[in-house]
Amino acid sequence: MGSHVSQTMKMMQSNSAEDNLESFQNNGLIFNDKLIPLEIVCTILTYLDCESLVRSRSVCKVWKFLIEQKIFKIKVREKYCTTLENSSKSVLHKLQWYILCQILKAPFYKNLLLNECGQESLKHWTVILSGGNRWKIEPTPQGSDALPDNELEFACHKSCFATSYMECRKQQIIELKNHGFTNSIMDHLQPEIHVSEWYAGRFDCGCKYELHAHLLDSNKKIIDSLSFITQIIIPQWEGRCWNKIKHVFSNYGIGVRYIMFVHSGVDTQYWNGHYGSKMSGGRVYLEFPQMFPSQEQSEDEGDEDEDESGPDLGGDRLVRPRQQFSDIPRHLW
Repeated sequence: MGSHVSQTMKMMQSNSAEDNLESFQNNGLIFNDKLIPLEIVCTILTYLDCESLVRSRSVCKVWKFLIEQKIFKIKVREKYCTTLENSSKSVLHKLQWYILCQILKAPFYKNLLLNECGQESLKHWTVILSGGNRWKIEPTPQGSDALPDNELEFACHKSCFATSYMECRKQQIIELKNHGFTNSIMDHLQPEIHVSEWYAGRFDCGCKYELHAHLLDSNKKIIDSLSFITQIIIPQWEGRCWNKIKHVFSNYGIGVRYIMFVHSGVDTQYWNGHYGSKMSGGRVYLEFPQMFPSQEQSEDEGDEDEDESGPDLGGDRLVRPRQQFSDIPRHLW
């Protein structure tokens, strides 16, 4: 961080001290009648959270310039970019400050799938098919091994979903914007999308398990070639162990706005009860990319819901930054 701050200080000190005093009279650098070195002010600003930084842009022109042009870049680099490729650092440097703010607030690595183990019954799921004896939540798996210990996906839950002798199918559609992954993040960064789930059968009955994952556009239409579909047949006597299925979407282009997660199961012997496949620990998360896509900015620049009043950063509506040199002291050009 020190090197970034030093570069900023050199740029801002391109003119003499007298010129600085005449142009803005050290505005933003004087605290309790004491002149604080610019490097210390930069260091202090890097400790503010995103909301405080957005509000602090109104303090003075110097702070506005520092926050928009430097501080957000420093914070993103420190949080995510220790091993970032040089080409990606260049892309990052060109991103507008409000996109960097969105990146800092986005919940990378958090599971976006809700009620993944059935701990809340069928809440958050849309049931498509509930054949046979219908979906069942088992507090602990019946006829198969217990859920694996110390696995992140289960979050200490012990329950699972169980299917029956006719197909049971349900889904969740994740709206990325609602979780903080704005259109700008999805189009400019294209973070990797990780999808996974654990599945098992029973020790005594064969079954079938399916997992479908689709990337959808703004109209909730499946984007061509951006689907993952797997079907697994578990023979009788071989199903009690838990296994994990996973897939990663990357380099998927612009326009991804939703993720559809669908799973289903059925037994293959038509036994009354819940002898079909079981599933638990579903997970969908986005990983901050270490290499950004090389692409031209899309025609639909920024978020579809961002109008001329500026992007919604979780607080008051903000004016979209337009780099007007008249807004910046001449010695900062």
